[in-house]
Amino acid sequence: MIYISGAITAKTKKMEMANLKAGRKIAIELCKLGIPHYSPHLSMWGFQHEPDLKEITWQDYINMDYDIISRCSGMLMMDGWEGSKGAVAEHQYAVINCIPVFYAIKQILDYEPGNFAGKYDDIEKANRKIMQLLNVIEKARAGLSVN
Repeated sequence: MIYISGAITAKTKKMEMANLKAGRKIAIELCKLGIPHYSPHLSMWGFQHEPDLKEITWQDYINMDYDIISRCSGMLMMDGWEGSKGAVAEHQYAVINCIPVFYAIKQILDYEPGNFAGKYDDIEKANRKIMQLLNVIEKARAGLSVN
């Protein structure tokens, strides 16, 4: 099963709807290809606005995500994931736990366990991106400005 990771919450409801539509679009594409998946965009939509759930913290939600991710065979990062605190945390969790991370559906289709790195010319670019991300995470942990 592939976990779809990307921004959900946003500064405006219009931006949130755009995020949810993007997550739904990816879920539909994976369905068409017969790829089992989990999309928090579909299962958790609107929870952040539910009065009965106000006491559930961001950390509670991310811990639930980690539990689901640990049961998945891979993670697909949506465009713009780097700007989402949750998606960054999910990405880090997957990398630390050796869960394959994909940046395009084609990579999922081409994936062969043990031979992922050798199949893509842009693997160095992906590695640089991961290192940049880890730097952002360290700055965030230290309370420094991420921008």
